[in-house]
This record gives sequence, structure tokens and C-alpha cells, in this order.
Amino acid sequence: MANIIQYTDINSSPVIKYAVIHLKVKHIVLCGHTACGGVATSLANSKLGLLDIYLAHATPWITRAESTYYPQGFRCHASCVVCSLSKDNSVVLDAIQERGLKLHGVLYDIGSGGLDTEEYINLESE
Repeated sequence: MANIIQYTDINSSPVIKYAVIHLKVKHIVLCGHTACGGVATSLANSKLGLLDIYLAHATPWITRAESTYYPQGFRCHASCVVCSLSKDNSVVLDAIQERGLKLHGVLYDIGSGGLDTEEYINLESE
């Protein structure tokens, strides 16, 4: 939700951990998308009840990516997903430091159906 992968997510975290530790993947490609309602809600500071708990985790990443990478609107999604995974997940962080795991972000444009590879991000450059 909100183009964020939380390390506490019981759906994605075990899969990522297995891929990194046991399969020893060399690259993880994460895909954000345009027109994300969660991102828009987070940036607008809207109140949605229980969803606010989830979005509270997402808001710092969305704000950081929006201001740092793509100040012209919702171009932040791919970087936001990559940043959230790389900064919160100790398994991913360890693999980046110990064996050079690379994270890449791309942006799926809901309007055109295309992947924006120009928005490619590799955290080694950060």
C-alpha cells in the first residue's frame, strides 16, 4: 500500500527474506505505480481511520522521495518503494553491504500501461 514495502508485512517480507538469504538473488526490482491513492492520501494528510497507522509508516518515505528525487508530482513512487525496503529491512541491508545486492526501482504508468525505465534507481549511487 502507498508504494511502500514494510518490513513487518507478513506477505512480502518472508518472500524477500527467502530470496535474499536462500536463493542469494543479486538484484531486486521493485515497481511503484503512478496515481497511487495511498501516496495521495499521505501527502494530503487525509484521515482514514485504521489506514492512518499504515500510512504513518509510509509518509516519511513518500515525503523524502517526493522532495529528493521527483519534485514534479508523483514521480517518486519507484524511489519510494526502493528506499522503504532498503532502509527498514536488515536482511536486505546486510546483503547490500556484504555481497553487493542491488535494488532497482521502476515506475508503472497506470495511464499508459508502460514501465518508466528512465526512473531507474540504484541505491549504490546514494
